[in-house]
Amino acid sequence: MKYVLDTSILVGIERGNKAIIERFGELVSDENIFYTTTLNIAEFYYGYAGKSKEAKKTANEFLNKFKLLTLTLDSARIYAELAYLHDREGEKIEDFDLLTAVIAMDNNATIITLDKGFDRIRGAKTLLLQPKS
Repeated sequence: MKYVLDTSILVGIERGNKAIIERFGELVSDENIFYTTTLNIAEFYYGYAGKSKEAKKTANEFLNKFKLLTLTLDSARIYAELAYLHDREGEKIEDFDLLTAVIAMDNNATIITLDKGFDRIRGAKTLLLQPKS
């Protein structure tokens, strides 16, 4: 199965959040492939923009562990259609979230996130990573 890691998951793993790491670890198997997107890299790296070269190097090493997906012509078209539908219905979706979702959709992948907002995106497959109760 293909998974796209949202920024919230990348940040949680990088910060050593035990609950996120434990839940993510349950998904790790030979059958599962984990990706992130260029958009999530941009959001993640924004948090390092004012940091030292060493901190940025550490961030890059972490991010390089994940396969990368990016916007294609097909996903751009899907974005335009979905953005129009959601806007017309008065349900604005954050651009980066919608773009991440359409990249995942274009690649038949499920988004792993902490953000419940992804559930509002039509056609997106999401896995809300909640710590075990």
